[in-house]
Amino acid sequence: MRVLRGSDDRPLLMSRIASIYYEVGLVQSEIARRVGVSRSTVARYLKEARELGIVEVRINHPMARARILEQQLKQRFSLVGAYVLADEGLEYQEMVQRLGALAAEYLYEQLHAEAVLGLTWGRAVSAVVRAMRRPGDFAVHTVQLSGSLGRMGPERDGLELARSLANLLGGRCIYLRAPLVVKTPELARALLEDPEISEALKAGAHAEFAIAGIGSVSTEQSTVIEAGHLFPEDLSILAAAGAVGDIGGRYFDAQGTECAVDQNARVIGIDLQQLKGIPRVVGVAGGSWKSQAILGALRGGLIDILVTDGPTAKLVLVSDLLTSEHIEDDA
Repeated sequence: MRVLRGSDDRPLLMSRIASIYYEVGLVQSEIARRVGVSRSTVARYLKEARELGIVEVRINHPMARARILEQQLKQRFSLVGAYVLADEGLEYQEMVQRLGALAAEYLYEQLHAEAVLGLTWGRAVSAVVRAMRRPGDFAVHTVQLSGSLGRMGPERDGLELARSLANLLGGRCIYLRAPLVVKTPELARALLEDPEISEALKAGAHAEFAIAGIGSVSTEQSTVIEAGHLFPEDLSILAAAGAVGDIGGRYFDAQGTECAVDQNARVIGIDLQQLKGIPRVVGVAGGSWKSQAILGALRGGLIDILVTDGPTAKLVLVSDLLTSEHIEDDA
C-alpha cells in the first residue's frame, strides 16, 4: 500500500487516520498496520488532527427539560414553543452553553433551503451558533440584525457570529456595516438613510427566523457594559425610565414596549416592531436577574420561542401572576 508522505498529502493522511479511528472504530495498532505507518505516528496524527481542527469533539450532554414549565409558558404567553432546561445549580457559562444547544436543536429541525436567519449578539447567541450544525444539503442565509459591538471580542459580536454561521450553513451573509450605538440620534438617522445600511435592515426585517439574546438592566454578566457602550449608572438611568431589558440594544418596558429613551434613538438595528414581524424569533436567556426582561419580552410578543432555565422560568411565571393580580386589584 502506498503511504502518503508529501507535505501536501499529510493533511489527507491525517484526515484518513482520524476517520478510521473515530468513525470506523479501529484501534491505533490496526490503523497503523492498515495505513502502513508506525503506531506512534497514528497517535501523533490523531493528536494533531484535534489541534488543527480536522477533528472536532462535541459532547452532547443529555439535557433534561422541565416539560410542565414549558407547557405553562406556552399557554400563559401563547408561545409557539418553550424549551426549559431542568438542570439546576449549573455555573452560568455552562448553563448558557446548554441553552444554546437547546435553541440549536429547535433551529436544526425548522430550517429549510434558502431560509434567512437573523442574529443579534451576545453570550447566548454565541452559544447557539457554536452548537449549530449544518441542517442538510441546502443553504441557509444569515443577516445581522443590529450593529457591531466594536471592542467586544468576535466570539460575541453579531458581525462575526453571522459570518461564521453563514459559512457553516453554506449560505451568504448580509452584513450591517455600522456600530451598534452612535453618539447622537442625528448621526443614527443619517446612517439609517445610507443605502447599504437600509438594505441590510430591510433584509433583517424580512428574515424568517431570528436568534435573539435578551439583556437586562442589571450589571450582572452585562455584555453592553463589557463592550463599553454603557456604564453601570447608564443602566440605572434606563431602569428609572421604566426599562426592564433589551433585545439588540433596544430597551423595552415591563409590557415589552420600546422605551422613549436617548439610548434607543442612537441604536443602529431593526426596531422592536420590525422584530415582531419576523415569524419565528427564538429568545435565548437565562439567569434570575433576567426574569423581568424575559417577562417584558413575552408580554410584548417580542419572541415566539423561549429558551431558558428552570429557576428563571419559575420566576417569570410567578412574577407575571403576581403583577397581573395586582393590576386586577387596582382596577
